[in-house]
Amino acid sequence: MSRPHPTSVSRRRPLPLVAALLVAACQDPTTPSLTPARPSAGLSPQPCTSYLCPSPYANHALFTRPLPTFLVGNTLYVLPNVHDLAPNGTIVKLAVGDDAEWDAQRKRIAYAGLVRFDPPAVPATTYVHRIFVMNAGGSGQTEITFSGDPNVVDRSPTWSPDGTRIAFVSSRDGHDHLYVMNADGSGLTQLTFDIASPTGGPSPDEDPAWSPDGTRIAYAHLQNGVFAIRTIAPDGTGSTTVQSSAGDLRHPSWNPDGVRLAFDIPAVSYCDLRVENLATNTTANVSLAALAGLDHCAYVRWSPDGAYLLFTAGSAGYGPRLFRVRASDGAFLTPLTDGTGYGDHDTAWR
Repeated sequence: MSRPHPTSVSRRRPLPLVAALLVAACQDPTTPSLTPARPSAGLSPQPCTSYLCPSPYANHALFTRPLPTFLVGNTLYVLPNVHDLAPNGTIVKLAVGDDAEWDAQRKRIAYAGLVRFDPPAVPATTYVHRIFVMNAGGSGQTEITFSGDPNVVDRSPTWSPDGTRIAFVSSRDGHDHLYVMNADGSGLTQLTFDIASPTGGPSPDEDPAWSPDGTRIAYAHLQNGVFAIRTIAPDGTGSTTVQSSAGDLRHPSWNPDGVRLAFDIPAVSYCDLRVENLATNTTANVSLAALAGLDHCAYVRWSPDGAYLLFTAGSAGYGPRLFRVRASDGAFLTPLTDGTGYGDHDTAWR
């Protein structure tokens, strides 16, 4: 049998491969400790001194873990799989795919599932992202975007707060841009387009995130080597730059208050998580000292109570894994998965 084949399944701008460092977990000495999901060897829990540590698993989290998934002929395909990390620390695989997001009622999950194309439509068997919806437990998996073109990639879905619409990224016009549709796949509308520039190159859009009040969609944008976090109205009007940089700004996530946007810069060799206050137009780093030793932090998401951030990062001796940290001061940095195998990425929290 040939070696597992980590198939290229989308055109997403790749995140760097992570390397890394040992991070101590915080354990409340007054209560029985929870065992981290697939616990990491070498973690040294440290007792809290001034206040109690919250449970690492206060809420469900969705994430993606690549696994050997399909055997086609003599080729074993390693594909992304959506997993649920439960409050008791257990992990359950839900579906083949990634980019999973709950709706506001936590009853449905939209995700970028995979459809298979075989020769002669393509030179070799390949799996391509389409948007799917399933029930929270993984049942009822239904494809809602369709195309017979293997070059069309649909991914990164995000729900409107009322659960009636889904915004997502698609390459169906030749480049990655934002689209919105009804939750059943009808009413497809393109929101963003290539912006004219002196170089004439594409201006791709990534990582849409719908605001809690439903009036804006935040997203990552690239044009002429400048990266930006932008917001746009759901009808495609009023695109506004929130922050721009030569660094790779990615993965905007709304705080439940609708005033703050977290985002990350995954291309750097350290951990760079930032929070933009839209009311004051100020940006703050999550404590660099607290995150020292982590690298290529990405896929940042706010906790449902708006106090913590969930993200993925590398650390010495580990592949990408999930971490949780308090946004205000970098306290309670806790690894939630062990980063074995092909590593963990993509996050959602409820």
